[in-house]
Amino acid sequence: MYRKILIFFLLIISLQSQAQLNVAYYIGSGRYDLYKENYISAVARFTAVINSKPKLTEPWFLRGIAKYNLNDFRGAMEDFSMAIKINPFYSDAFHYRGLTFEQLGDFNNAKEDLASAMELNPANSHIYADMGIIHIMHEEYEKALEYFNESLKIEKTLPDTYFNRAISYVHLGDTVQAINDLKTGIRLNPFSAEALRRLAIIQYEQKNYSEAIANLNQALKLDEGNTLIMFQRAISYYQLENFDKALDDLQAILKIDSTNALVYYNRAVLLTELGRYNEAIDDYTEAINNNPDNILTYYNRAGAKIALNNYQGALYDYNRAIEIFPDFATAYLNRSYVKQMLGDDKGAYLDHMKAEEMIAKYRTDSSDTTEYAQLRDTATDLQQMLDFNSEFSNSFTRGRIQYQTVDIKLQPNYSVQIAQVPPAVNLPFISSFFAYNQSDEHANNIYPRLMVKDTTNIQPATVDSLQQPELFVIQKIIAQAQQANYNKALELLRQSKENFKTLWLYYFLEGTIEASMAEYVFSMSEISTTIKLTEDKTTYRSTSDTRTVVDYSKAEQGLNNSVELNPNFSLCYYNKANIMALSQRFREAIDDYSKAISIDESLPQAYYNRGLTLIYLKEVERGCLDISKAGQLGISDSYNVIKRYCETKKE
Repeated sequence: MYRKILIFFLLIISLQSQAQLNVAYYIGSGRYDLYKENYISAVARFTAVINSKPKLTEPWFLRGIAKYNLNDFRGAMEDFSMAIKINPFYSDAFHYRGLTFEQLGDFNNAKEDLASAMELNPANSHIYADMGIIHIMHEEYEKALEYFNESLKIEKTLPDTYFNRAISYVHLGDTVQAINDLKTGIRLNPFSAEALRRLAIIQYEQKNYSEAIANLNQALKLDEGNTLIMFQRAISYYQLENFDKALDDLQAILKIDSTNALVYYNRAVLLTELGRYNEAIDDYTEAINNNPDNILTYYNRAGAKIALNNYQGALYDYNRAIEIFPDFATAYLNRSYVKQMLGDDKGAYLDHMKAEEMIAKYRTDSSDTTEYAQLRDTATDLQQMLDFNSEFSNSFTRGRIQYQTVDIKLQPNYSVQIAQVPPAVNLPFISSFFAYNQSDEHANNIYPRLMVKDTTNIQPATVDSLQQPELFVIQKIIAQAQQANYNKALELLRQSKENFKTLWLYYFLEGTIEASMAEYVFSMSEISTTIKLTEDKTTYRSTSDTRTVVDYSKAEQGLNNSVELNPNFSLCYYNKANIMALSQRFREAIDDYSKAISIDESLPQAYYNRGLTLIYLKEVERGCLDISKAGQLGISDSYNVIKRYCETKKE
């Protein structure tokens, strides 16, 4: 419904000074990134400008746009608010903050911000159009029409406004005006596949299936491979009983999106109608694998099994459908028949009586508006293909990394390495350089490995006191740990303790290696232990043997000793926090992540892991702000977390 926030621009570079040139270059490059939908890169460029020139309005505003398009609405809100704080007359910032409020479910503040934007810039037709969209989102279609009309008074050539006004007309039952607006919008923008798709939907609902297919064909020429359009064409072919072409479209979709449960379901229905029951069962099974709680899939698979005289299999499916929805009258009736065929006359009688009772109650209770109410009445045709209004996931990632599938888990511990330096550099200089790297398992991640090659988090005097023998031992210890020879690494470490002048580093190494060894030993038991997020943001620990847990006690002791000796070492607090989180000591983990952040405010993994931990604890608002900060600092997986767990569900 929302139009994508996009900035078109003219790049103007000032040559007054080198500093100004750099700022202009980063802003210009960031704008180009926005135009190309490279939102991660845009965030990085605008962040660099903000760090250099925090009182400039534009980079805050533009970074907010990038975050908005990454679905990081909380982060966008902060940036738009800062732009307004710097410049209270910035109409665009009010405009887009209003859209952000709407995304966060705050309708009143959304309207207030858009009203402020109108007051500051009453000639901007897009503000009125977006106000109309917000009213559509809240089913205030008459009010939406008023704003769309105002927008078109200012600018009569806005195709998107015609498209959105058409939506209002559809909901108000005026399909004639809706079609007129869609056709006007298409004349203004003949390259809008989405407008053609919407026009096809109206034609489909008017049973003008051939016209719908013609428009969908044109839409696919403009947006080849759009699975949603292909799906809708398949449904239209189905209504015309052109089953071969319907099957072709569904098969083409599955080549692009092999996990689409809705497509498997519909193809199964079609195959059932064609009498290809075994193939239909295979497709129903695939639909269940990808969406295990859809009752219609079990119900219809049972029907296909009955056609093959597989009554035991049908009984299982009806049981499952009733388990999900206990008032499923038709399932009881069909299960009654199956039980009769299996010789269970008593069970068949009880199921039949149960179904009759439900149907009678349903037909006398017209107030029942629950999601599955119609399934109580056998008059409902449950074996039709699901149509346009069914939930359908289209694939469009591009620069929107939030839509990519990633494994959401804690960022790993830091380990120590001696940084590589040019051979010409002498040893005393080498000793001042330590690189704290993520584990090798993330070496091929989509964001670069973090290399801290300065002494920001290290006491320089202490580090510089390292001598060649000590450095040599550290290198040997690290080499053994990297090869998973943890016992050998610890043996070398403890043998050299007397020679360690920097004891905080000794204990950091000890604690980190002990943690790695504990996890390695545990993994050898072939017992999977993880901390995961569920869709309702609850926490659970998944293990195949609850009697076995990772013992981090030695690792914890080593890291505690390290922070006692060097309380300004952020990475030690970070590693310790990871141990606390994996041990389900979440509050202690949060405290340690917070200590790491207080020492080093630019440590992205600490924000990311603290954010995940807060979400585990259902402190979603705080957690999502942390995840937003992590994304801003370079962890691109953050935007996938935001997409899954930080979006506000609108009623």
